[in-house]
Amino acid sequence: MSVPKLDGNTELIIVQHMLRDLEDYLKSDELYWHVAEPNPLGSHMPQLTIGALLEAEVRAEAGGAEASVLAAARSQHGQVRAAHPALYVSKAIHELHSRLDTWQANLEDEGRKTKVFYAQDARVRAKIALLEKALGADTPAELQKHREQLDLELYEVFVPGEFVWDARLQTAFPKDPCWWLYGHLLEEHF
Repeated sequence: MSVPKLDGNTELIIVQHMLRDLEDYLKSDELYWHVAEPNPLGSHMPQLTIGALLEAEVRAEAGGAEASVLAAARSQHGQVRAAHPALYVSKAIHELHSRLDTWQANLEDEGRKTKVFYAQDARVRAKIALLEKALGADTPAELQKHREQLDLELYEVFVPGEFVWDARLQTAFPKDPCWWLYGHLLEEHF
């Protein structure tokens, strides 16, 4: 498995189909939601989470998706969030907790300590950043501290370098504060 190629139109399709299910998703007990079919990506459609939706929006913009269509999608996202603020925050916090656990497991897994896996696993860390940004002041302090601890542990085995993804995403994920996308793990860990 690798990091998917950046294609703004595909990402926009993902955003639109995730938004179709967003309200039902927020009202459900599911954290990872299978997007309803029919959808043009079939089994390649990522599961809906708030982090996945936020990531798809960022990727759509960076990939050159039609600005007016993306703006309408973001407006729809905002409307659903405004209609269900408590459900949205609760679901985002639940996902943030899950993503932190996944990120920690990935960092501890010796079999995943390669450049290819790191570029892929960094998508989890990107979703963490997007969730924290979306939650703002609603980010629980204990989850923020957990993420800070994981960042400290990563920093100890991290070598600064080139951006690990498509360069068009650099604007959305600048080196400060997204230093973890600009380099790789120490070679001794490969």
